[in-house]
Amino acid sequence: MVYFIVLLLHKRKYWSGYYIWGIMRNLIILIVSVLAILVSCGKDDNNLPTDDNPNDTSKTDTNKTDTSTNNTTIKGTVITYAGSTKGLEDGSNLDAKFQFPYGLYSNDKYLFVTHAGNFDVIKKTTPFVIRKVDLTSENVSTLITIGDKLYDNANEDKAKASSMVIIGDTIYMALAHRFYAINTEDGVHRSTALSSTTDSYGKLFIHENRVYAVHKDKSVFEINLGTGNKNLAYTIAESAISPSHTIQDVTKIGSKLYLSTHSQEYELWELNITDQSVTKIAQQTEAGVYGYGFDKITNDGEHIYYSSTGRNGATYVLGKILVADKQNVLYAKKNKGYNDGTLEEAEFDSPTDGTYSNGSLYIIEAGNLKIRKISFE
Repeated sequence: MVYFIVLLLHKRKYWSGYYIWGIMRNLIILIVSVLAILVSCGKDDNNLPTDDNPNDTSKTDTNKTDTSTNNTTIKGTVITYAGSTKGLEDGSNLDAKFQFPYGLYSNDKYLFVTHAGNFDVIKKTTPFVIRKVDLTSENVSTLITIGDKLYDNANEDKAKASSMVIIGDTIYMALAHRFYAINTEDGVHRSTALSSTTDSYGKLFIHENRVYAVHKDKSVFEINLGTGNKNLAYTIAESAISPSHTIQDVTKIGSKLYLSTHSQEYELWELNITDQSVTKIAQQTEAGVYGYGFDKITNDGEHIYYSSTGRNGATYVLGKILVADKQNVLYAKKNKGYNDGTLEEAEFDSPTDGTYSNGSLYIIEAGNLKIRKISFE
């Protein structure tokens, strides 16, 4: 447009009919071209990918999971509940220190953290430690340190050997060829020696105030709480869960036991304890950086919460499954880090276990050495 105005001024002495007609012709062509472009852009506006268009599939998002997962946003807040740096120091929640944390359990009064103690370079042994976090006073204390000859090396993974359950004020646990009953208030305990053949308990759970164990071969045993001996209750049919599937964790809601397993794929199963029927309720086959399973699971009575470290070891996922309709909702899936805030902002590092207590989900992290508290809205 400026060009034509300059042209008019420059050639004002030639303002004859010929020049005027040429200039008008060029103006008309320019205006028509601009209108055509505007009309074309307006027609394509509705097809442009936007964050407000939930049906848009044209964008590539490396953080999306497979089609079996609903990525509906879940509102919630994450705070650091306990833990500071690496160590075994007791004290107020944010001053206390954890090292090699693995297990996290709870009742209505306490959280219980299991991890390896300090390695004795002379004896070359590592004790097993249970720490107690008071949910009222928000103080961390050492409940019990078990033995100084449990392990023959400094491998922190030895803390993974335990699986424990809590009935009333007593923790029941099998560890290092002994079955323990530990008072949750003062750590006073009794233990019974076990043979090497009965020491392999697998994952423990409670049903009708009795303690059961799911063995790696899918046998389910009832545990005698007085002697620690186990008696076969039933065996999960191989036609339901293949022997090649390794049991990662278990959690129970009512008369249903939920088992996370891993073989070529990651799967979550529902076992009806009454008739031993088995149903698969979730499966994860995604490969790549964010590939994940259902490594550790817990529940709030309606939902199963799961955590897993990605296959590349540098990522993690958190999610929950509504048991009623088997809806799988992924609420965190990203690279490892450390940040509190909303669920969208928060970052975790190597979540190793979780437990649900008094309306909140607690996650223990091996990477950040902290307990994080998630409050859902």
